[in-house]
Amino acid sequence: MCIVPPIELMDTVQMIRTAHDKSFYTWMPHINLLWPFVPSGHFDHVSEILLNDLEFNTIAPFNIRLERFHNNENSKYIHLIPETDYVPTAPTSRRPKKGRKKNQQSETELVNPISKIYNIVKRLFPQCATDKPFEPHLTVGQIPQDEIDQYRKEFQQEWEVINFQVEHISLICKKGSSFREVTSIPLLG
Repeated sequence: MCIVPPIELMDTVQMIRTAHDKSFYTWMPHINLLWPFVPSGHFDHVSEILLNDLEFNTIAPFNIRLERFHNNENSKYIHLIPETDYVPTAPTSRRPKKGRKKNQQSETELVNPISKIYNIVKRLFPQCATDKPFEPHLTVGQIPQDEIDQYRKEFQQEWEVINFQVEHISLICKKGSSFREVTSIPLLG
């Protein structure tokens, strides 16, 4: 389960990946939500579960900016970090604070929509979740550790920001030697 950016916007990403990503021919550019996920034979059921989930249906299409390259310390992987505007959650009921009237107890919080989707799918499919912290990213390559800072700076210096709207999440599976989108689940909020 992932977010797949529109391929027509990925020329620059693909140029970097061609030279530096050993998985270029296996994976399309993507931002993982849950991986590994359920077998593709269950994708229709997954769609049904998500489309019937009230919280999932509050998520409206949202914009992502691919603006900043990043690598974790002691890692050979270099990523683009997907940045979003924070969106309001549904109001939550809380006990009124001292001095507040009862009708003022609902509060709206702002959340990252990618993290919101992750938390929903983690709740609905706990067997696919890991204990690792969720760090959304789009991998562009693997660089030798002693060269990664230099490459990250060069990529960043020449980078033009990519913006796109996320209108659905994708369920992908391996077909032949590469992954393909099999099902897309619309964001209806």
